[in-house]
Amino acid sequence: MKAKVIVSVAVLGIIAAVGGWWAYRDYQQRRAIELLQFAFSPTEKPSWRRHLPATATDIHEWAWADGFLPDYSYFLKARIAEAEFQQFVARLGLTPHTSDRKYSEHSNWLSWSSAPGFDGDWWDASPSLASTFVSEGHDTWTFAKYENGFLYFVSLNH
Repeated sequence: MKAKVIVSVAVLGIIAAVGGWWAYRDYQQRRAIELLQFAFSPTEKPSWRRHLPATATDIHEWAWADGFLPDYSYFLKARIAEAEFQQFVARLGLTPHTSDRKYSEHSNWLSWSSAPGFDGDWWDASPSLASTFVSEGHDTWTFAKYENGFLYFVSLNH
């Protein structure tokens, strides 16, 4: 009787060890595949160019993406008609900024200054927040304004 218990415990121990080894091996294999996919997958930068009307001209865009974290910065400038600008902000769900509007975090992210590392000389949006339309939530800010016949658009995640 005592021998049967010892054999049973030994068999269960072997089954547990083999099962644990198998699960660990499977886990390591999945981790290796994820690492390879991450290392060799192209890092895509964001773009809102597809939201522009077909009549847009003088289009400039600049984007930066972290590649590991979801952080990104995106700047777009395009010559469009004011009516097309209104359609653009409506399509993206942007609403007017006001000085007393409440945001989920500090509004220092709402700025028309160029981002660190920006390398274009075409960004000439005035610093004024007047007539700025905004969408904000979590860590993402998206805003646009119409100035001197141009759409100025920024989206960032920090």
